[in-house]
Amino acid sequence: MKRNLLKKILGVTVSITVLAALVLGVHIYMVTRPGKADATTVAMGRIDIKDEIDAATADEMVAWFYEQQGVQRAVYNAASQILVFTYRPAILSTDILMKEFRSNFNYTAEQYKPTEEEMKKGCPVNTTTAFKATDYFKELF
Repeated sequence: MKRNLLKKILGVTVSITVLAALVLGVHIYMVTRPGKADATTVAMGRIDIKDEIDAATADEMVAWFYEQQGVQRAVYNAASQILVFTYRPAILSTDILMKEFRSNFNYTAEQYKPTEEEMKKGCPVNTTTAFKATDYFKELF
């Protein structure tokens, strides 16, 4: 009797664990699968500025970004001379934004575009050892 009860408990436990793993796998796939940008999609852009700029000019650039339709947030890092912004790709084209940026500000700047290999790796945070499990699950699905 005890042996049958243990088999039932073990069977139920294994079944629940397998089911939970499957549900988690389907959830990860649904959330991370590539898709077209819609009105709710938010993306991140980066502009590397090659010239030295002062704090007032940096503030002016950030303010200019906030005026652009589709830009949600903009931040300038003076130490690395990088301007990072979040935007809605369904509303705003970064190519057009860069043309307007260059026409408004006479600085040498280029938009950072990740390579295919960098895109496959995903977020740079995942390179730390804490996220090895995420990399493993990405390979599974």
